[in-house]
Amino acid sequence: MKRFLILAILCMAIPALAQDAKLNLTNLEKLSSKATNVTDVSLDKSMLKLAAQSMNKEDKEEHAAKDLISGLDGVYVKVFEFDKDNQYSPQDIEAVRSQLQGPGWSRSVNIREEKTHELTEIYLMKGKDGDGVVGLAILVAEPRELVVVNIVGPIDMAKIGALGALGNLGNLGSLGNLGTPQLKKREPAKGAAGTKKNQDE
Repeated sequence: MKRFLILAILCMAIPALAQDAKLNLTNLEKLSSKATNVTDVSLDKSMLKLAAQSMNKEDKEEHAAKDLISGLDGVYVKVFEFDKDNQYSPQDIEAVRSQLQGPGWSRSVNIREEKTHELTEIYLMKGKDGDGVVGLAILVAEPRELVVVNIVGPIDMAKIGALGALGNLGNLGSLGNLGTPQLKKREPAKGAAGTKKNQDE
């Protein structure tokens, strides 16, 4: 009987773990020694609460950011910049991407630029009832840069651009429209030869 109860508890716990929107990014830490510049942001719920309390209610952008982050469980960002190409391996990317194949996650944006060998993918995790977004993951891979962003908790996609008010997360400020993500200021030339863009439905 005791063995049956343990098995039942495990069966109930597995779906809950599968729905966890927080990614394990520890495998990327080894890249720090190769990178010329590293940005590592790790804000859990308590730290986000403190950040929200320090925001100016009178400032329109900061007020919008406060409303957004007050309900989040975590914001995690890793950015590695290198002075040489190919300082990270395909396995480093797959270690992140494999987690995004789990239950609840779905890829909403897939942009591959063959000429520059750049990859941008955006994944969303829907709530258990299928309504609302409870997780966001962004993966950007370039020859000399690797970016992984993970936002955990209920997300109002209409207000996602407000994260730009968090300073180090300013490159998220243009994510208000996930259909045309612009994680960087520069944009590839439209109609450029060798450029291929795909967006998953």
